[in-house]
Amino acid sequence: MSKKILLINNVIIPMIVGGFIYIFFRESSLLMFKWFDFLNIYDLIFYVREEYLFNIYIPIWISNNLPDGIWIYSLTSLMIIIWSNHQAKSKYFWISMGPFLGLSAEVGQFFNIVSGTFDVIDFLFCIIGSVLPFIFLYK
Repeated sequence: MSKKILLINNVIIPMIVGGFIYIFFRESSLLMFKWFDFLNIYDLIFYVREEYLFNIYIPIWISNNLPDGIWIYSLTSLMIIIWSNHQAKSKYFWISMGPFLGLSAEVGQFFNIVSGTFDVIDFLFCIIGSVLPFIFLYK
């Protein structure tokens, strides 16, 4: 399969899905909604959320936990795709960045080093998002 197809399927589409989950199903108190207001698109997003999505129920793990796993999956997939044909040992450093950043952020939250609330389900999704790219992409 070409790198372009791999990038679209394993990086771009998951990032779009994760982004839409945040935009349409997360609480509007998040910082990104201030950015949307600054960009004058908050009213449009609020309109779509209220008019079309207000009565759609999605499980809490989809809105709150799945995006973490998606971000790690996408970053790890990107690094595997970029470094797939390289022999340099430094490729392992880059490929491990997604899992390291995601898991260390959760561990940092547990120890109150990183802002946020530690969540076991987030940690589980971080592990899943770290492992799946290796299953799907690594040769």
